[in-house]
Amino acid sequence: MIDAGESFENFRERVNREARDEDSNGSYPGESWIIGAQIRDKGSVHKDIWKGSAAELATRNIIAINPVNGWWKTRKKLERYTNAVRYSLIISIDSPDNNIDLYTPVMNQIDISIQS
Repeated sequence: MIDAGESFENFRERVNREARDEDSNGSYPGESWIIGAQIRDKGSVHKDIWKGSAAELATRNIIAINPVNGWWKTRKKLERYTNAVRYSLIISIDSPDNNIDLYTPVMNQIDISIQS
């Protein structure tokens, strides 16, 4: 997720190895995610948790989704290396105040297209 005040170019370099300068080591001090980069990318389901206020979340208007090869794709004997793969992004927003409608304002901001 883009950080508050981060330029798109810096965000792109941070999440895209190909966009980085040769001198960049790829590290990013960034915010504290609860699970973090060392553990979040392990296994079949990647998950992390960010906590902040609604005002902070509103400044983060870009998310990067990086597809990766699954364990099955790198096992040549399965012969699945040419198969198409579907990816999902699931985002949950939780609020301690149950009287606030979070769903409608978020859905009004998202362009959802369903492909068959």
